[in-house]
Amino acid sequence: MKSSYNLPCNIAQTLNIIGDKWSLLIIHELAIGHNTYKEIQNYVLEKFGFKVSNLYIAQVKEKCGIKERENYNKSKKEDLKQPICPIEKEEAIKDAFRYFQMI
Repeated sequence: MKSSYNLPCNIAQTLNIIGDKWSLLIIHELAIGHNTYKEIQNYVLEKFGFKVSNLYIAQVKEKCGIKERENYNKSKKEDLKQPICPIEKEEAIKDAFRYFQMI
């Protein structure tokens, strides 16, 4: 059974409407959320004038310790040759991470 809050507070009234313990967390995540690769790419393009790939963003995220999920599409080959993110693009991506408060 859902609790009811008889207080004149806006937060208490909001809890009366949406009221379970997970609702505010879900609303917070929807409002703040996680920044998408596209948002990071657009920020870098607007501020620095060059494009960055999803691969570069993923590499910098891993360097910064931002790991959200396992990439199951990685090649099983150990000698896989992947392009490495250039330092200027890495710094631009890190700037975007700071802007979006990811680091």
